[in-house]
Amino acid sequence: MVSLQQGLHHYLIQYKKLTIPGVGNFVLENAGAKLDFVNKTLEAPVPYISFNAEAYAADKNLLAFLATHCGKGETETIRAFNEYTFDLKSELTAHGQVLLPGIGIIKKVASSYTFQSTAALHKYLPNLTIERVLRGNAEHVIK
Repeated sequence: MVSLQQGLHHYLIQYKKLTIPGVGNFVLENAGAKLDFVNKTLEAPVPYISFNAEAYAADKNLLAFLATHCGKGETETIRAFNEYTFDLKSELTAHGQVLLPGIGIIKKVASSYTFQSTAALHKYLPNLTIERVLRGNAEHVIK
């Protein structure tokens, strides 16, 4: 069994989207790979988490996923998730920011929320060294 917070993190990683009602929507996206021809390296595509602070409704798939991963019934999971979102919004109001482990920091600014990712996902995707290969006696089509 995992905690509710771990279940939310797992859901974001697996489905690339996480909605917390009344707070916003997190989406896991990829910045494209980059070729640095001068330094002969290929930078891997870097995943990042974007945030949209609109009020979305709860995702039924999320609640079923959390019930399975947390080992609780659906009713108990819905209650725990509602308490979690209420506590999250209360802590944001009281302290101005909350750390979501493995995701980032949510900050309350006026009546809206902002997000700063703390997930360093790029460290798992190192750059590759590339070398130009020239073969003698081989024809190459140049376009």
